[in-house]
Amino acid sequence: MMKTAMTSAALLLSACTVAPTYERPSVKLPQTYQAAQTAVEDAPAAVGMSPWWEVLGDAQLNLWVNRALAQSPQTQAAAARVQEADALMRQAGAALFPEVNLSVGGVNNQVTQLGAVPVSPSLPVARTDRAVSLSTSYELDVWGKVRSADQAARAQALSSRYAQATVQTTLAASVVQAWLSLRSLDAQIAVTRDSLRNRQEAAAIIAKRQAGGLASEVDVQAAQPALLALQAQSADLLRQRALSENLLGVLLNSPGLTVDSDVVLPAAPTVPAGLPSSLLNDRPDVRDAEAQLIAANARIGLARAALFPALSLTAAAGSQSADLSNLFKPEAFTFSLGLNILAPIFDAGRRDAVVAQVTAQQQQVAANYRQTVLNAFRDARDALSNTEQQAAAERSLQAQQQSLQASVRLTQLRVNAGLVAPLVLLDAQRNLNEAELSLVRARAARLAAAVDLFKALGGGWQPRS
Repeated sequence: MMKTAMTSAALLLSACTVAPTYERPSVKLPQTYQAAQTAVEDAPAAVGMSPWWEVLGDAQLNLWVNRALAQSPQTQAAAARVQEADALMRQAGAALFPEVNLSVGGVNNQVTQLGAVPVSPSLPVARTDRAVSLSTSYELDVWGKVRSADQAARAQALSSRYAQATVQTTLAASVVQAWLSLRSLDAQIAVTRDSLRNRQEAAAIIAKRQAGGLASEVDVQAAQPALLALQAQSADLLRQRALSENLLGVLLNSPGLTVDSDVVLPAAPTVPAGLPSSLLNDRPDVRDAEAQLIAANARIGLARAALFPALSLTAAAGSQSADLSNLFKPEAFTFSLGLNILAPIFDAGRRDAVVAQVTAQQQQVAANYRQTVLNAFRDARDALSNTEQQAAAERSLQAQQQSLQASVRLTQLRVNAGLVAPLVLLDAQRNLNEAELSLVRARAARLAAAVDLFKALGGGWQPRS
């Protein structure tokens, strides 16, 4: 009866826990990033990372990003950290179950006949002892100590996965940005080469006119600085391309990578109006911060449980005999069962200090979570603003380019007709070159802002399962 009562009491107490109830910190944010526009349906929280870079429509880029995610030392290190956290989680979870040990042994002893206590002649001097036993020990989780440790380990394992997703998101964005930089530089190099060819033709026209007495030496010399400036511009663009190519090679774990030139920049994706702020739930760094907060909350329960008595059950069963042949006879059977209670009496406030310490740590992690959410919201707003303004700038620069192209054609006709000096054509070509370069850079900046927006929203704005 007594044994049954103790068992029932232990089971009842095992349902108790002194850990605080977890509540997600409240962070006040607007419902949408663009309050003046109509909100779209909230997207559910996503696990992992969506292949958002595929919207750019480049098959080679898709291969490169997947290659980087699989082979980069950054992602390999993050994967190893996940494995480490999983192992710690299994270690903490194992404490929920009893530990069983097997012991098998044998001892041969010989006692001295010259000791202080004489040995009876009827007793053998040499003795043998054989034993086999199973033993177990189990700490009753009365105050939720083991469960708190298990919850903290599980949250840390989840945190490691979100940290891995953060590394993957950052790496994918870096690969795409390096690729965009290459494509932008290729387009700028093509523009510069076209401008250089046009200016060489203009310089040849001036030289012919000078030979025919229609232009002076001053006109010939005035054409040279424009040619030299374009040559220097081309060399600098080639230098920048080599650096971007080297960066892409490192990101892909392929030093010495060479990338073929391609002047085509993809169209920037259209951003829907009224993106919901709940998309922040898709950001792995936000989820990582919350997982760390859950772990910190569980560690408070672990520290609080140390203030209360610890109850442990121990048991052992086996057999012991001098002769191996008698080891498994009923008479050789041994058994023990024990209940240990270890209660703190005086520790000069050490355990209370530990509780205060982990509570302060939990408050720090909670503040970090709120700051992470605020930073994430700002990242998204900044990226949205950049995409909108870069789109406006691209439209203006495109109109400017078309106007200057028409101006260069008309000036060329007037030069051919001898109505204006060739130097006027050089000025028009210089203005067109600068406008075309600005247009390419604006398109690249708009695409880069779109990549930043994908990253800021945790992978995009499409609902994912």
